[in-house]
Amino acid sequence: MRSVQLVIDIGSKYTTISQENKGFVLKDASLVFVTSKGNKIELIESGRNVASYIGQTRQNEQVIYPIKEGIVNHERAAVLMYKSFLNKVVNTGSLIRPRIRAIACVSCGLSNVEKHDIEKVLTAAGVSEVVILESPLAVFAGASDWTPQCIVDIGASKTEIAVVDRSGIVAGCTINIGGNAINQAINDFLLDEKRCRLAPERVEKIKKQLATLSTDENFAVNEVVTAIGSGVQTSMQIHSSEIRRAILPLVSNICTTIISVLSQTPENMVDTVAANGIILCGGSSRINGICEFIANDTGLAVKRLENPENAIVNGGLYYVQHRDQLASLLNVVNLK
Repeated sequence: MRSVQLVIDIGSKYTTISQENKGFVLKDASLVFVTSKGNKIELIESGRNVASYIGQTRQNEQVIYPIKEGIVNHERAAVLMYKSFLNKVVNTGSLIRPRIRAIACVSCGLSNVEKHDIEKVLTAAGVSEVVILESPLAVFAGASDWTPQCIVDIGASKTEIAVVDRSGIVAGCTINIGGNAINQAINDFLLDEKRCRLAPERVEKIKKQLATLSTDENFAVNEVVTAIGSGVQTSMQIHSSEIRRAILPLVSNICTTIISVLSQTPENMVDTVAANGIILCGGSSRINGICEFIANDTGLAVKRLENPENAIVNGGLYYVQHRDQLASLLNVVNLK
């Protein structure tokens, strides 16, 4: 029987999948549009195509986000979503069904019960063998020279901060700051200080256009906003300095947590970790000036990985080729 080996990044906003011998094969929004029939739900659409249904739901139809903060939020919807994604990647509906083996990369802050929920969902979606791997370990495999490193992954819902070496995560934690929280901070600024609101997709656009932590830059865009109270739409100029002020507390909190994690690093590793600096990845690591800001705040050099959004699945492919190292890392004897 043909075997397909995948690495799946279990993301709250996006699901990303890479495949052995192919590399990156899928990145799609982690949401589904379903209809209820009796006590069951059936899939209508999954991924980014669901956006066209938002605001147009009829009776017994709903949009569901199956993964919330890296945790299974709706088991049945999660099964339908991953089954749909697997069909796109490996055509599981073919006459001869391939055997799917997957490394599922999850937050290092998940409990064993929450990890088991993810394993259960992927198994129900058609994965024959699921190995749960904490995300910083995947990034470490793809980015380092196997000396102790500080990994900082700023994702959609969380930031993972971990000191990692060959034996695993030496010190680490997860905080609820990510791209979604940054968007919320921008939205709150617009509500509180500009007395206006924007649709979520427009807030995301503002973040990409204006978010910068560099005090040397100051630019602006004109945006059509809706005034609170009157509902009147008007054009308003929004400055990068305003967005910087809105998101600065969140990034400062990330820096404080990095320092806290580093303080828990064993003394025999401290010098090596400091010399190697910080490896930065995740979608929000692309915010302009964030590398320099973190470097100044922590006193350590910061290197943002190329293709930071896919650092987890790209790094996870290393363990597909080196199952013996994965077995040793997870302390599993019979991993094939």
